[in-house]
Order: sequence, then structure tokens, then C-alpha cells
Amino acid sequence: MKKLLFSLFAFLLLSSALVFSISFANQQDENDPLLEILETTREQYDVEAHMVQTEDATLYFVIGEEEDRTDVRNFVELNLKSNDLEEYSIIIEKESDYEF
Repeated sequence: MKKLLFSLFAFLLLSSALVFSISFANQQDENDPLLEILETTREQYDVEAHMVQTEDATLYFVIGEEEDRTDVRNFVELNLKSNDLEEYSIIIEKESDYEF
């Protein structure tokens, strides 16, 4: 009986730890300033796609033909600077660069 109670207690403890770690990881992602910058840029401009390359700290954007690369770059740089993320480089390409 003691083994069964101990096993049940251990299972509940591990399950609780797993649920907590998953919810904590999700909460951190929601407060990530880099994700906020990507979403804000997507809302402000015609961003077709974006990607973060964490290995070399690069942000990639594919924008619509109507958008000005300089405007998008200035907007992203300003937001990176305000969040102390200046180490990221920015690559912005037009949608037509990828048409086949």
C-alpha cells in the first residue's frame, strides 16, 4: 500500500512539474520582445514572411512590392534598439525576389 501511495504521489508531482514547465515556457514566449517586434512589423507593413535565425542573430523579412525596404528597416531597427536587441542584423527582400 505504501508503494502504491508513493508511486501515485511521485506521478502527481512529476505531472505537476511538467504542466508548470510547459505553461512557463509558453508565458515566456508571449512576453518575448523579439516576437512582439515581428508581429508589430507584420501589422504595420505588408510582410509576407519573417524568420529569426538565432545562430547568427539575423532577422529575415519578405515584404510586398508596395513596401519600401528602408521604411521597414528603420521601423525594425528602432524597435530593436528600444528593446536592447541591436545585435540582430536585418535582411529584407521583396516578394518578387522569390517568384518562380
